[in-house]
Amino acid sequence: MGDNLQQSWRRIRQRYRDVFLIISPPRCSSTAFARVFWEQPSVRCYVHEPFDRIYHRREALDQVSSAFDRPLEIRDSGDSLVVKEMTFQVGKHFPVLLELTRKPIVFLIRDPRLSTWSRMKMRRRDGQDAVFPERESGWRDIERQILECRANDARYLVADSTAFRNRPGDLFPRLFESLDLPYRSEMLRWTSRQSLQLGYLGGEQGDWYRRVLSSTGLEPENKKPHSIDEFPPGFQPHLRECLDIYDRIKRDEGLISFETNHAAETGLRRA
Repeated sequence: MGDNLQQSWRRIRQRYRDVFLIISPPRCSSTAFARVFWEQPSVRCYVHEPFDRIYHRREALDQVSSAFDRPLEIRDSGDSLVVKEMTFQVGKHFPVLLELTRKPIVFLIRDPRLSTWSRMKMRRRDGQDAVFPERESGWRDIERQILECRANDARYLVADSTAFRNRPGDLFPRLFESLDLPYRSEMLRWTSRQSLQLGYLGGEQGDWYRRVLSSTGLEPENKKPHSIDEFPPGFQPHLRECLDIYDRIKRDEGLISFETNHAAETGLRRA
């Protein structure tokens, strides 16, 4: 870690009482998930994908500090920071991000057939090739990052997009209890913020966030996964690999489920 980033990390730890990390593969409803955190009275600031320029523009790692110097201020009061990042963008720098927090890290997952189809659709809308580099699916990274948490005795939780979108009133109370945050049902509704610009790539991905920023609450997951055979043939082997990783993570004891045993209720991985 360079001197600039070390100084930035030191300032962040001094400035905020708590830092909450949300890590996710693309198109797992992570921005909508983070949006619920904006309703926490203790959350003052939000940083959206600070590693995006590191990945997409190949900037030096020290440049990520500029994102933390310009957070989105949610409110005038509060003493906590929420950071949302993509698994593949932070990639090998995950240990650097891990140093920011003492709280359990929240990993989000979604059926890869749904997340991949959604990303291909958005890329087509932007006039890009629908097929993206396999690395950008984010699934190999999330498995490595969870294993890294285990190796370093770092606490983490796993939440499935379908679960938190279809049963938010069940999942978020358990999630926030594990993070030592208060919960009120009113946190699941909010005011539209469609004028905001998220991320540090200018307006390049504005369309990707328009729907969630104009929303006033979580929308249920009502899409059915497409058959693997409906995806481009060259991408199908990787998609099968992603599904295998997804199934393994769904069996992780860090998954917040709706079973009655204590481990599932707390959703905390314990080494």
